[in-house]
Amino acid sequence: MSSWSTGPMFERIRARVATWYRPHKFERNSIGPKRIGLGRILRDIDLSLSDVAAITRPHAGPEVMPPQRLELAGLDPRYIAAEQSNIYSELQGSCVRCSSWRRCARDLARGDVMTGLNSYCLNAQVIDGLVVGHLGAP
Repeated sequence: MSSWSTGPMFERIRARVATWYRPHKFERNSIGPKRIGLGRILRDIDLSLSDVAAITRPHAGPEVMPPQRLELAGLDPRYIAAEQSNIYSELQGSCVRCSSWRRCARDLARGDVMTGLNSYCLNAQVIDGLVVGHLGAP
């Protein structure tokens, strides 16, 4: 999957894909001209059907949860997004694919960063590396 970024362009693409994808969900398992056409389009923009499903999720995980988790871990998410954009994109990409986003949202609402890092968070190793200072070092 290509790196994720936030912003107006990404949101427009996400909204268009979501608008198309929801009414056509039944076609995901079929083989026919529409599936082939969609496959070609997705290949052109370097996405897969699972990426589309992740993008159209009803949660704001990649935009909201990584910055909150970084702040609770004592890191500055704005600095990481600006100076270590590849790492920040990796955090967002993992968050998009995460199936534990409800648990994460509850833990972050309580201010509990350690529960996720010790059990379910796909970004645990990256965040640990940032805290310790091993990632993104010159």
